[in-house]
Amino acid sequence: ETIFDQSSEATFNVGGVVPGFSEALRMLKPGGNGTFILPSSLGYGTRGQGSIPPGSVIIFDINLISVN
Repeated sequence: ETIFDQSSEATFNVGGVVPGFSEALRMLKPGGNGTFILPSSLGYGTRGQGSIPPGSVIIFDINLISVN
């Protein structure tokens, strides 16, 4: 297990994240939260990214504060 980001507060452009993260955000309303387990096909796939190796399953714990 490798933790690659523990931001307690971050702003994201939905078009700039992996497909699974975008899908997860659409399932939440402001104030909602959830844990999402993404297969590599919805994450970084066969290319990997930085410290995330190719084929990695990614787990996101998301607390959605607001949507702009």
